[in-house]
Amino acid sequence: MREKRRLIASSMLCGDVQELFTTAYIGFLGLIFSSFLMYLVEKERNPEMFGTYAHALWWGVVSNTAMFVVFCIHKLLSLY
Repeated sequence: MREKRRLIASSMLCGDVQELFTTAYIGFLGLIFSSFLMYLVEKERNPEMFGTYAHALWWGVVSNTAMFVVFCIHKLLSLY
Protein backbone atom coordinates (compact mmCIF):
# COMPACT_ATOMS: atom_id res chain seq x y z
CA MET A 1 0.00 0.00 0.00
CA ARG A 2 2.83 2.37 0.87
CA GLU A 3 4.54 1.68 -2.47
CA LYS A 4 1.31 2.39 -4.32
CA ARG A 5 0.99 5.76 -2.59
CA ARG A 6 4.59 6.55 -3.40
CA LEU A 7 4.08 5.68 -7.08
CA ILE A 8 0.96 7.83 -7.29
CA ALA A 9 2.70 10.78 -5.63
CA SER A 10 5.77 10.48 -7.86
CA SER A 11 3.69 10.22 -11.03
CA MET A 12 1.73 13.34 -10.04
CA LEU A 13 4.92 15.24 -9.25
CA CYS A 14 6.73 14.19 -12.42
CA GLY A 15 3.78 15.23 -14.54
CA ASP A 16 3.76 18.72 -13.10
CA VAL A 17 7.49 19.48 -12.88
CA GLN A 18 7.35 22.06 -15.69
CA GLU A 19 4.44 23.88 -14.02
CA LEU A 20 6.21 23.83 -10.65
CA PHE A 21 9.38 25.35 -12.12
CA THR A 22 7.37 27.96 -14.02
CA THR A 23 5.46 28.93 -10.87
CA ALA A 24 8.65 29.16 -8.81
CA TYR A 25 10.33 31.27 -11.51
CA ILE A 26 7.41 33.69 -11.78
CA GLY A 27 7.27 33.95 -7.97
CA PHE A 28 11.00 34.70 -7.84
CA LEU A 29 10.66 37.40 -10.51
CA GLY A 30 7.71 38.88 -8.60
CA LEU A 31 9.81 38.99 -5.44
CA ILE A 32 12.69 40.74 -7.21
CA PHE A 33 10.40 43.24 -8.95
CA SER A 34 8.27 44.09 -5.90
CA SER A 35 11.36 44.49 -3.72
CA PHE A 36 12.93 46.82 -6.27
CA LEU A 37 9.77 48.92 -6.47
CA MET A 38 9.59 49.18 -2.68
CA TYR A 39 13.26 50.18 -2.61
CA LEU A 40 12.66 52.96 -5.13
CA VAL A 41 9.57 54.26 -3.35
CA GLU A 42 10.75 53.98 0.27
CA LYS A 43 14.52 54.54 0.20
CA GLU A 44 14.30 58.27 0.99
CA ARG A 45 11.23 58.16 3.25
CA ASN A 46 12.32 55.19 5.32
CA PRO A 47 16.10 54.74 5.05
CA GLU A 48 16.34 52.47 8.09
CA MET A 49 14.21 49.73 6.56
CA PHE A 50 14.88 50.34 2.86
CA GLY A 51 18.32 51.91 2.85
CA THR A 52 19.77 49.34 0.48
CA TYR A 53 18.31 46.96 -2.06
CA ALA A 54 19.31 44.06 0.20
CA HIS A 55 17.07 45.47 2.94
CA ALA A 56 14.20 45.75 0.47
CA LEU A 57 14.80 42.19 -0.73
CA TRP A 58 14.74 40.96 2.86
CA TRP A 59 11.45 42.83 3.35
CA GLY A 60 10.05 41.04 0.30
CA VAL A 61 11.11 37.60 1.51
CA VAL A 62 9.66 38.16 4.99
CA SER A 63 6.42 39.65 3.65
CA ASN A 64 5.85 36.84 1.14
CA THR A 65 6.64 34.19 3.73
CA ALA A 66 4.23 35.75 6.21
CA MET A 67 1.46 35.90 3.59
CA PHE A 68 2.09 32.27 2.61
CA VAL A 69 1.93 31.11 6.24
CA VAL A 70 -1.31 33.01 6.87
CA PHE A 71 -2.80 31.57 3.69
CA CYS A 72 -1.82 28.00 4.67
CA ILE A 73 -3.18 28.39 8.20
CA HIS A 74 -6.44 29.76 6.81
CA LYS A 75 -6.75 26.81 4.44
CA LEU A 76 -5.95 24.31 7.21
CA LEU A 77 -8.45 25.85 9.62
CA SER A 78 -11.16 25.86 6.95
CA LEU A 79 -10.83 22.08 6.69
CA TYR A 80 -12.07 21.60 10.24
